[in-house]
Amino acid sequence: MSFILSNPHLHFTLDPATSSWSLYSQTSETPSIDGARFNGLFRFPDRNWPHLGGLQPWHWRGSLTDADISRRTQDSPHGPLNTLAARVVSSMDSAAFTVEFALPSDRPFLLIRLLVRNAGAQPFKVVRLNPLFAGPLHKGGAVRLSSGSNPLTFFSNGWQSWSFAGALTARRTQPYTALGWLQGPPNHNPATPASEIRGQFSGDMFGVLADPTEHSAIVAGFLSQRQQFGSIDTVAKPLSPSLRLRAQCDDVTVPPGADLFTDWAYVQLLPQYDLDPLAEYAKAVGRENAARVPARTPVGWCSWYTYFANVTEAHVRANLE
Repeated sequence: MSFILSNPHLHFTLDPATSSWSLYSQTSETPSIDGARFNGLFRFPDRNWPHLGGLQPWHWRGSLTDADISRRTQDSPHGPLNTLAARVVSSMDSAAFTVEFALPSDRPFLLIRLLVRNAGAQPFKVVRLNPLFAGPLHKGGAVRLSSGSNPLTFFSNGWQSWSFAGALTARRTQPYTALGWLQGPPNHNPATPASEIRGQFSGDMFGVLADPTEHSAIVAGFLSQRQQFGSIDTVAKPLSPSLRLRAQCDDVTVPPGADLFTDWAYVQLLPQYDLDPLAEYAKAVGRENAARVPARTPVGWCSWYTYFANVTEAHVRANLE
């Protein structure tokens, strides 16, 4: 039995039998996400495991076997959310997982959140949680941007202001600083996947996988970074793209009886994007974080990015002129 969420923009299905979910547009066959999965990586105490301080890595495969699935409507900064929550206890009996899917009543995006509860007697560590992965790279599910084999692009968002941000064609490789180890750590989040393969990209917080020929796109990312840094990675192959969202949990310890949850992940299907494909996402981020919007935007000039520490009175006067 599948569970369905629907609004004027999107149609979502959750299939407990395959432990997968799908998302379709109400107005077009593409873009779509079919048979996506979710999972996590943990470290549990094991006296027989001498590595990593006696902690044994363990993958939660995202199984929803015998899951307790419930529906509810809840208020949010985005209006009423129609929510499906699937709760399941792991095979180790020491961790319980809840996967939450929420569709606003009249907004064009899906929200996803993972929650982990330590139901055992020993603390464990959470390495990462993935609310979405689909495509050949992840051996399951399918991501479709169009019905043909048009070339794809990916907009990569940088980790901080000096990191690369921009659109990349599938013939490119992920840009990195030419200063290597000297500038690498401050410019690149070490937990964000790094690839030197053409067409395999990553971004921090959000990204856009697009078909510029048909102007279709998938916007995916996180609405906030309160709990973890979040990243997105993709393989931009026209006939077989892959997509993954990752909450970087940094081996945080979850003591017995405690919970850990991710920020809301965001997925939007754009059958026909305009000059501002990130407009809806930016508004959602603003609502989620109670962004302060001034009545009047101040205008100024910054000398730093051109003159750095060598700015002079003459420079200031020349720019004023």
